[in-house]
Amino acid sequence: MQTALPISIAGNELLLLPEKAIWWESFKCLMLADLHLGKTAHFRKNGIPVPLKAAEENLRRLGQLLNQLEARELCVLGDFTHSSDNQESVLFELFRQHFPDLQITLLNGNHDLLNPSRYRELGIHCKNYTIRNGILLAHEPLNPSEEFQYALYGHIHPAAELRGKGRQKLRLPCFWMGKEYGLLPAFGTFTGMGNVPFGPDAKVYVCTDSAVLQIS
Repeated sequence: MQTALPISIAGNELLLLPEKAIWWESFKCLMLADLHLGKTAHFRKNGIPVPLKAAEENLRRLGQLLNQLEARELCVLGDFTHSSDNQESVLFELFRQHFPDLQITLLNGNHDLLNPSRYRELGIHCKNYTIRNGILLAHEPLNPSEEFQYALYGHIHPAAELRGKGRQKLRLPCFWMGKEYGLLPAFGTFTGMGNVPFGPDAKVYVCTDSAVLQIS
């Protein structure tokens, strides 16, 4: 884990991690979104030569974070998997053996289409959303009957585009935090990114290789 940035949301202290995840110390919970496990194998199956090592690297990074933080729970804000079961879920089975006591909560995303029994086999508890200490956690915006003060979502894969004086451009994954809700960057490395707007009503925190930096 590199240099994290603390923020306060609805009275809760959270740490934004450059590894594109959030640490919630009170729950010993690592939160992330959009791992898209199985996406590289899906592309390979359809004739697109994507290296399988992308999936292995994602799981390596995840395991390193879980160990360093001594996490008790992993909460994924949707799209943990990518559409269909394939050889990458076998990689996760091996990964799971190193964390037998880890509670894994998946807040269902639009790509989490495996058979429910398969998620149970992998030791993953699935639900549509959860609310903790006033914070709604979900993949996309929804309107639960319970009250909440703020929401965190995945799905968008937010990125900030930075421009220099000499026509230089750099796109970096970011945490986008508006007045009512925030967006987590995609944890997976093979997911693509979508630019999010800057503005007075939002704070933007970019993820570099070693730190989280506020730029807006």
